[in-house]
Amino acid sequence: MKKIYFLAIIAIGFMVYPNGQVNAQGIAINTSGLPPDSSAALDVSSTKKGMLIPRMTTTQRNLITSPASSLLIFNTTDNCYESYNGSLWQSVICLCTAPPSTPGSITGNVSPCINANSVIYSIVPVSGANSYTWTAPGDATITAGQGTTSVTVNFGSSSGNMTVTASNSCGSSSASILPISISNVPGIPGTISGNTSPCTGSTGINYSISAVSGATSYTWTVPSGAVVTAGQGTTSVLVNFSSTPGDITVAASNTCGTSGASTLPITISVTPNTPGSVSGPTSFYNGETGVNYSVSAVSGASTYSWTVPSSGNITAGQGTTSITVSFSDTVAGNVCVTAGNACGTSSASCTTLSYGCYVPGSQDFSYTGAAQTFTVPCGVTSVTLSVWGAQGGGAGNGGLGGYATGNLAVSFGEQLYVYVGQAGGGSGTPETFGGGGNGAQYDRGGGGGASDVRVGGNGIGNRVIVAGGGGGANAGATGGYGGGLVGGNGSDNNSFGGTQSSWGTGSCCPCPVPSQGNGEDGSCSGCNGAGGGGGYWGGGACTQGGGGSGYIGGVTGGSMQSGIQSGNGKATISW
Repeated sequence: MKKIYFLAIIAIGFMVYPNGQVNAQGIAINTSGLPPDSSAALDVSSTKKGMLIPRMTTTQRNLITSPASSLLIFNTTDNCYESYNGSLWQSVICLCTAPPSTPGSITGNVSPCINANSVIYSIVPVSGANSYTWTAPGDATITAGQGTTSVTVNFGSSSGNMTVTASNSCGSSSASILPISISNVPGIPGTISGNTSPCTGSTGINYSISAVSGATSYTWTVPSGAVVTAGQGTTSVLVNFSSTPGDITVAASNTCGTSGASTLPITISVTPNTPGSVSGPTSFYNGETGVNYSVSAVSGASTYSWTVPSSGNITAGQGTTSITVSFSDTVAGNVCVTAGNACGTSSASCTTLSYGCYVPGSQDFSYTGAAQTFTVPCGVTSVTLSVWGAQGGGAGNGGLGGYATGNLAVSFGEQLYVYVGQAGGGSGTPETFGGGGNGAQYDRGGGGGASDVRVGGNGIGNRVIVAGGGGGANAGATGGYGGGLVGGNGSDNNSFGGTQSSWGTGSCCPCPVPSQGNGEDGSCSGCNGAGGGGGYWGGGACTQGGGGSGYIGGVTGGSMQSGIQSGNGKATISW
């Protein structure tokens, strides 16, 4: 443009100025009188003044007739130097009057990824601007386009502002600003929420995570055979399952990349198997309580559902592997149980119950002088035996009989043999049933007979429980008590019954020791004492007869007491 400007000077160079010189080489206009430079057609020089070319408005310009090509004017309307190109007027250079306006909005990515390269930002050209100045955030670098309306930027990790100003010879504009936020690859999603043991073939099972900062999308994977039916790409999905276990995973993504995956292991649940056999009694009686039924635990089951006949009522344990039932009627039926979990309920396992013939009761036995029998009723599996030995004789002072009790396992139809001892008589009266000894003289009583129960036959070796009889007494004294564990001395008032190792033979008499079961007679050679009481081992004879021993070795839960029973013995069997 400067070249064109100087051509304009040539166009007016043939005007005549005072002090100017003209020669064949050109025209010089100056105050020094020097000729023009040999290379110039017009040589104008001054240290105090400039040169003006014609100045006119656009309207005046347009009135020029047949302007010559390259004709030069200054258009005061546009404030521009203009030249005619042979067909139209063109601006050669325009003079500014003020700095350019602030550039418009900057166009470009406001969230570039960390370390992103070759990101372009641009603006629309600003009227009157001949240059543009750009700045980028922190560690970002402008690699191309500085000074123009478009730049290329390489980013680091710093957020900040992109700015641009427009400039001309009159100054620079205010900056247009675009805030820049550097983006990163999203973090790994948090814990996946959802059912970790869905059922085989279950549908529409929801799994979800919390939103991840900076993520724009989420990618879910599911076990083989399973299908994501809704929500892929979001924080929550619905899944249909097959029978294959595996992992559910989810990763977060944005334009900068994809995170690592969060994982939730999945096991597939199935309906439990049918429970095994029901354990418990298969018969019941009206009014029976506390009857237990149970099954072994079933793998995968979380609950159990029991049913019983209409005559029964489940009083405890519903939902577990064991229940307690009370019966209040005679209606038979089945006890059944199913195993269940969230996937469904198994088939039932059942056992059939019948109404039994067992009715609680008891039977009492008193002295008869003979063995008595007891037949175990239908449905009875255990009985409680209670026996009392007889009191010894001798003017009302004979030792009291002992007491023994215990439990015995039995079976339907089994026979038990019951012996009830007779109280000791007066002098010379033999009390042989139950093992009591004779008194030797009129004022010495016989020993009391033992009471016992026998199993498997009525022989003495079949005894399972024995209550010893009391020892006989001399007039004015008291015989030994029956039923103790330690043998008593016949000469001792209140002496107790004997045992296998200490029979209470009486220190005053040289009589033989008593036999098992029988008491000793007071009339043996050299002795005229009272009779010893019968028992598991008999009591010895002496002035005051020793009591017979008790026995509970053939029962469970047994106990004994001495010196309980007066008169004849007795027995009770209850169930």
